[in-house]
Amino acid sequence: MEYCDDKNCISSGYEDKAEIRRKTIGSENPYEKTEVASVDIFMPELNKGYQMLKKLGWKEGDSLGLKNSGILDPISFRPWVSKAGLGSTEAEASKEPLPEDRRKRKWVKAQERYFQLSS
Repeated sequence: MEYCDDKNCISSGYEDKAEIRRKTIGSENPYEKTEVASVDIFMPELNKGYQMLKKLGWKEGDSLGLKNSGILDPISFRPWVSKAGLGSTEAEASKEPLPEDRRKRKWVKAQERYFQLSS
């Protein structure tokens, strides 16, 4: 069966129960992850890992490891070009938008499709 965005493709006896639920209850997801992981943004105190480190005696500005001999900065991503496949070119550091921006764009696009179907 082929997907069709047009309302004319839907059979006459079809009842969109999801649409009814969205109108009566809504479609918010209270369990949606709102915190985005990033090495550019400081870890908030509500973060579980942060709380565990604090309980173990870690203080801001300290490094990890025996005798505080570990690194201070987060490990950054570096692509490993030498192990890439045939025909690959050197990778550049991507300036991809944060996951929350992608999520917002997907949400707007889904809303546009939904309103296009319902009109």
